[in-house]
Amino acid sequence: MLAGFLPILNTPEEQADFAALYARCGARAMALARRILKDAALAEDAVHDGFAYLADHYQRLKDGSPEQMERYLFQCVESRALNAAALRQRETVWGAGAPELPDGGPEPEGQTEQADRLAQAVAAMERLPAGYRAILELACTGWTPGEIAEILGLSPAVVQKRLERARKTVRKEVDGEDA
Repeated sequence: MLAGFLPILNTPEEQADFAALYARCGARAMALARRILKDAALAEDAVHDGFAYLADHYQRLKDGSPEQMERYLFQCVESRALNAAALRQRETVWGAGAPELPDGGPEPEGQTEQADRLAQAVAAMERLPAGYRAILELACTGWTPGEIAEILGLSPAVVQKRLERARKTVRKEVDGEDA
């Protein structure tokens, strides 16, 4: 798996640093994903996606300490594992397709609008700066600001302020206001 990420990185030094991170954290990241997903294949996908995201954004993240990089990696893996678990749960409840309406008719008014607003919110979240997006994603998956602060190595006040700003930015974008 590691060999696929190394060409993304610019210098041999970055490749060596990334390989060292992989060696230090790969097994623990897999254990985290397996604990959440209880499925080896899905856990491997979550770990792969977490490392791929880190490799893609390595230029922005490399200036932090190794501990910050590790925390960010585990947050990425956990986020992807939780998303996969939620998707699996939805598929278990609804099956592979969308739920059918009892009368087989068209969707009720408002459902399409809600789906559009949700898509806008997800797109707005993806455009947030990485630090804000990470905090908002963790909050959306049930983490408290105190827990997020501990995971990311920030103060609870900083986490709360960034969370407020991220939510406000997403709301403005979804509601069509100037951000």
